[in-house]
Amino acid sequence: MGRLTIHSQQRLDGTVVLAMRGELDHATVAAVADAVDEALRNRPARMCLDLALVPFIDSVGISGLIRAHWAARRAGCELAMINASPFARSLVDKLGLAELLQSAG
Repeated sequence: MGRLTIHSQQRLDGTVVLAMRGELDHATVAAVADAVDEALRNRPARMCLDLALVPFIDSVGISGLIRAHWAARRAGCELAMINASPFARSLVDKLGLAELLQSAG
């Protein structure tokens, strides 16, 4: 069980970036859902989840990423995972979620 911090930034093109630092697990997934919901209130066309500093994701964290995808889709927002840590990239690839999360970088 780790701690997770989330920094939200809006780029000039309107893209919202949620940069996460820490573990994405059962203890922190609610914070991700809250950050995604908050970002979607402003109706961005695109949102990126920056996972560069996320060294661990458990099954509940993966479920949270999938829920974020569907929440964004319902809001008409494109969601992408960017700068994934080696662990996050490997896990997403092994689970066949790269296309769903439009992972890049």
